[in-house]
Amino acid sequence: MLDPQLEAAYRRSVYWVAWPTSYIAIRIGQMSAEIDDQLQRLGYEDWAVITANNPCSRLLTPSENQSRNAELYSILRSLNCEIVPAWGVGHDGAWPPEESFWVSGLSREQVQTVARRFEQAAIVYGRIAEPAQLVAIDSDASR
Repeated sequence: MLDPQLEAAYRRSVYWVAWPTSYIAIRIGQMSAEIDDQLQRLGYEDWAVITANNPCSRLLTPSENQSRNAELYSILRSLNCEIVPAWGVGHDGAWPPEESFWVSGLSREQVQTVARRFEQAAIVYGRIAEPAQLVAIDSDASR
């Protein structure tokens, strides 16, 4: 279960996906025709936004976050999923944007397992023709 203030901050954030030809904004609770188009093109039904930055919502240095995200990227590549650069951007600028990855071709459970490994509080998850969801990561679940 997420801290209510943290959950509210995640819900107000915008998650930007950097496709080669455009940026797509993802917002919790909203559908995205652009994301649905990309999923159809790729042949997948679901997607997630994941980061390794700032574990347990504890602010790390840029170099620590960069190292963690490089490790995350390596793990995602080994899982043979689609990976697109993304950023989570808070609504008020109080928290620095978090380098992230938009992924498809993994199950929700696989993404949750990877997020748990990097001590993340939540991921953004979606399915084609459905609104984006905030999914809390249970840190007590088996790793």
